[in-house]
Amino acid sequence: MKKVWRRVKKLICFTLAVACLSGMPTIGVTAAEENLYQDSKVEIMEAQIVPVPEGYFDYLQNTRAVLTGCRISVSFSGSGMGITAHTGTTDVCPVVGVKNIKVEQKVWYGWKEVAYSTGAEVRDTSSMAVSVTYTGAVKDETYRVSCVHYADLTYDGVTQYTEGAASTGAFVFTY
Repeated sequence: MKKVWRRVKKLICFTLAVACLSGMPTIGVTAAEENLYQDSKVEIMEAQIVPVPEGYFDYLQNTRAVLTGCRISVSFSGSGMGITAHTGTTDVCPVVGVKNIKVEQKVWYGWKEVAYSTGAEVRDTSSMAVSVTYTGAVKDETYRVSCVHYADLTYDGVTQYTEGAASTGAFVFTY
């Protein structure tokens, strides 16, 4: 009787293991950035580089170049939500840029991404700004904007790529 009971236990364990493994959900993986937003309702925003006046970040001069003066400003108009991301360094660098600009809307379950831009970069400068417009903004809805500021601080034989995330925090679109 013990042998039969052991075999029944083994058979039950094997059956449960097969059932658990066959019922596992598959995980979808996206390898290319281009495919992230093709099938969703996320608005893709076109980034435009905005001229920054000469000496805009001169008050931050330092002996070694560092990423500084990074900020996001948001304006409201009839055409939508205007977003400008300023990135500065304390010295001229090979590459200065902004990437992964995201607009998220507050919904009952958290935050929903509603607009995205890959951003832009400028070479051999100490500052730059990127401007995008989210045309789908809805009056009296709560939003937040985030991006990543980055710079390639490769000068004087030292290579140092650096980046920093920025966010506006929650705000209400009131136009």
